[in-house]
Amino acid sequence: MARRAAAAASFFRDGENGLVFPAGDAPACAAAIARLDSDPALRARVADAIANLVLSLVLVRFMGVAGVALGTLIPTFLVRILWILPLTARFTERPLGARLREACLPGLLAGLPAAGALGLLLWLAPVPAGAGLPDLAWRGALVGAATLAGTWRHLRALRHA
Repeated sequence: MARRAAAAASFFRDGENGLVFPAGDAPACAAAIARLDSDPALRARVADAIANLVLSLVLVRFMGVAGVALGTLIPTFLVRILWILPLTARFTERPLGARLREACLPGLLAGLPAAGALGLLLWLAPVPAGAGLPDLAWRGALVGAATLAGTWRHLRALRHA
């Protein structure tokens, strides 16, 4: 939650990654807290945004831009697994284990070639300290090709379905 001030207003989007209220307006602050208390989806979005921000700020110091990406990935993944999948399992009246297999297993299997290519690439050719855009571009293209190779079978199956 943030007061509507110049710095906070440029970062927070009300109802999306936080709740914004006018500075010094205690009733508006109380209303924002009540809104957060009564809306589970809003709580999940705000918690995801807070975890994303905190992890990104911590990890950027140690890992650079990769830390920001990881700081975004971890809370997003956790929200999807811990909140959205159980919710969809309840609405579709399917067991959570079956829903996890349907939702996660294809993506994990498709991502294995990309993860393997990235691990092999980092082991064989570590990123130099002064890596520029061309160096990062060929690495990204290689991992992208491995991702496409891993998902090709799934894309073909979708096209023929």
